[in-house]
Amino acid sequence: MRFLLLASLTLMTIACGARSSSTYAFRTAPNPNGCYAELFPREQLKGDGDYVNGPARYPRTSDLRPDGRWRDGVRSVRTGPASTVTLWSEESYRGALLRVGPNQRNARINDALSAAAASLQISCN
Repeated sequence: MRFLLLASLTLMTIACGARSSSTYAFRTAPNPNGCYAELFPREQLKGDGDYVNGPARYPRTSDLRPDGRWRDGVRSVRTGPASTVTLWSEESYRGALLRVGPNQRNARINDALSAAAASLQISCN
């Protein structure tokens, strides 16, 4: 009996310590009320996108995920039917800005901001 308890605890410890290597470990589903943005690391809505539900403000895109995946900024975005996304070329809501309305997509943020978006806000309509 004691052996079974020890074996069970050991297996649970190992299982709890295992980490997923999936790129979707932090991916969330879009908010059913339509207030979300799907962000992409490359132009033309390419790369593994992440849904970010609103309302939300991120003074640095590197704060979007704990693994720092967005430290190079957002390069394209698709908005939900009840959201407006404002993107800035610099951290802390500074620099050039681009506003993308509901059910829109901007496949080339670099063209509009002359850089990848470094901070963003998602507002619910």
